[in-house]
Amino acid sequence: YSDSGTRPEEWQWVAGLYEGEGSITCNRGRDGNPQNMVLQLTSTDRDTIEKLYILTGVGKTQGPYFDKGDNLIKKGELKPKWRWAVYKKKDILYVLKGIFDLLGERRKEQIAEAFGKTRVPIEELNNEEGPFVFRWDVMYQFATGVYGDLETLIGVLKGMK
Repeated sequence: YSDSGTRPEEWQWVAGLYEGEGSITCNRGRDGNPQNMVLQLTSTDRDTIEKLYILTGVGKTQGPYFDKGDNLIKKGELKPKWRWAVYKKKDILYVLKGIFDLLGERRKEQIAEAFGKTRVPIEELNNEEGPFVFRWDVMYQFATGVYGDLETLIGVLKGMK
């Protein structure tokens, strides 16, 4: 949400992508009980994962990796997979604040279930600030050649955390 109370347009894309490909899971502690939430999305399209990371400004990108049990191995058509994952509670709340009202009921229920398992009140979303206007200053530097390539830009963005 920007100062005018509107969500940046790009976050509609984030919500749609998460609705179709995203998930929220719970890591288990040593006692076997759910401990922390993880927001994640996996794709065979690296550029999609990189765009998601740049738009949200949070999380980590991981990959490429291959699933050994993947049926595509048997067909000889294995594609590398890329993952965007958000581990910090503050960052998870930030992303969910930006997309929650755009999600379908099933996704909202999955999110509420993860919050319940980790004993985080879903009402905490109301206390979080949503996404502000996209980081045009960083993108301007990329577009004008201050950052020569996408890898460098991603490194700079990761360093801002």
